[in-house]
Amino acid sequence: MILKVEKLKKSYSIGGRRSLSIDVLKDVNFEIQKGETVAILGDSGSGKSTLLSIIGGLDRADSGSVQFLEKKLGDLSEKELTQLRADSISIVFQEYHLLPHLTALENVEIVLELQETHEVRKTALRLLNQVGLQERASHFPVELSGGEQQRVAIARSLANNPDLLLADEPSGSLDQKTGNKVIDLFFKLVKERQMTLILVTHGRELAKRCDRQFDLEDGVLVPNK
Repeated sequence: MILKVEKLKKSYSIGGRRSLSIDVLKDVNFEIQKGETVAILGDSGSGKSTLLSIIGGLDRADSGSVQFLEKKLGDLSEKELTQLRADSISIVFQEYHLLPHLTALENVEIVLELQETHEVRKTALRLLNQVGLQERASHFPVELSGGEQQRVAIARSLANNPDLLLADEPSGSLDQKTGNKVIDLFFKLVKERQMTLILVTHGRELAKRCDRQFDLEDGVLVPNK
């Protein structure tokens, strides 16, 4: 088991008033084995992205626990969480979040530099080559199409060779044809690296590409049969 989530709860106050709040996650429980691919489905506003942020250590739950690689995230300091993310977790968002003043190559290199990886440029070029963008390495994000930017984001997410890859609607900002190509590439790389994947989506056909599917309904995760 690589990840265990137990009795997870999260609410947000309305208008800054603690007396008024929305319960986004009410009682979330699930486990994932190493190398498994899992899809989490749900309507907009159902809490899918919130759940992913808590699992990725970007947000904290009100109660309950997330255990990843035998560490309880709630027990870690912000510094320890940052280090854990750098070493073991990567996130691919719907928006690409590339640094606009860096080239495609430099956007990948920056992760490798934080990892103090040897042969940074060679490794970054290899990752760009894996996503078919080695020839676009010197281009800035504004010079790339949406599909190309997402492929750079995918290359960047693989730079730390993560134990857990989290994907939040990775093709949501792309047209259907480009999105299908990006998703095909995404799952190809996940399979080749035997990575553990949690994919958040509202698309049931996309979710079926994963080993298991869950629906997030009224703050509770329900297995999709």
